[in-house]
Amino acid sequence: MTQAPEPSEDMAVEVAEEPVRPSDAVEALLDADDLAGAIEYARTLHGAELADVFEQLDDDDRDQVLGALDAETTASALSYVESHFRGELLQNMSANQIAETLVLEDDDVATDIVQSLAADTAEEVLDALPDGRREAIDALLIHERDTAGGRMTGQLVTLAPDSTVDEVLDQLRGAPLDVSQPFYLYVCDSDRTLVGVLNLRGLIAASPLRRARGPAI
Repeated sequence: MTQAPEPSEDMAVEVAEEPVRPSDAVEALLDADDLAGAIEYARTLHGAELADVFEQLDDDDRDQVLGALDAETTASALSYVESHFRGELLQNMSANQIAETLVLEDDDVATDIVQSLAADTAEEVLDALPDGRREAIDALLIHERDTAGGRMTGQLVTLAPDSTVDEVLDQLRGAPLDVSQPFYLYVCDSDRTLVGVLNLRGLIAASPLRRARGPAI
């Protein structure tokens, strides 16, 4: 029987390498005091991979990475992070850093993050947001987390209490709304406090001079 030849030093031997887990790679770079390398590597990861990195690193390493990452890269991971962990993840970032990240998030993720923050931090973050973004999140915050209302996104229309029905309809005609999707009419005062919600069908049937604030339409 012919025997297989003994491998020589000239024969290439292929060895399957175990894939390196992203969190291990980031941790190794941080252990080598190479924060710049860790950040450069983190920017190459898919959002789901980066979310796993955030969840696996210890608190000090995680805070170090988050403090150096740009908002766009951080935002790419947050939708993959477990909702109960988002507040803890961001707690040591400044209000401005969190706000920069929320601008890039979907409405439901941004709202969930605000709800997970400490009350004083959440208020600072909302104040740091651009007006339009803050109003959209404010409107969603009136719904309880994990209810159907809390998961609504997108087309939110806020109205002043003294707006007339005629003025509201003019506002809707000029708004870039997708009529194939639902949208919601919230009456908010100057402090952004919700004072009413309008029913679109009733709005169309109401007197043109009727004001937004008053008995339900």
